[in-house]
Amino acid sequence: MGMWKVDSSEDVIRMPDQRSAQAARQAAREARARVREERVEREKRLARAGETVAVELARRDITVGEHERRAGEALRLMVHSEGLTVRDALRWCGVPGLSAREALQMMRRLDSDSTEGTQSSRSGDQITADECDGDASAP
Repeated sequence: MGMWKVDSSEDVIRMPDQRSAQAARQAAREARARVREERVEREKRLARAGETVAVELARRDITVGEHERRAGEALRLMVHSEGLTVRDALRWCGVPGLSAREALQMMRRLDSDSTEGTQSSRSGDQITADECDGDASAP
């Protein structure tokens, strides 16, 4: 009497079918657990990759900022100390695509960096487009 009978008025499952159903439920639980584990691992990989992107771009921005500051200092020396116009300074630089506007911005950034936390003396406005020989674009 190891078998259960099916009562047609109630859906009673025979014992061999119950074992199969239990095994199927267990297999489904294990499959869901694997999917969850894979999802967690993927999210960890994506999080690490996202952090790497953010860190590397922040490092890039710092490096670019440092180089632009030094370029601005050299341009300022050429314009203020040597008396060149921005346009003439750009000719000395020989950098294709470097506009007078960008050069002015690099020099003005030096002034804003040095006056951060204090009231600006508007010394950045000392260099104007007029110093570019009336031309605010690249030579």
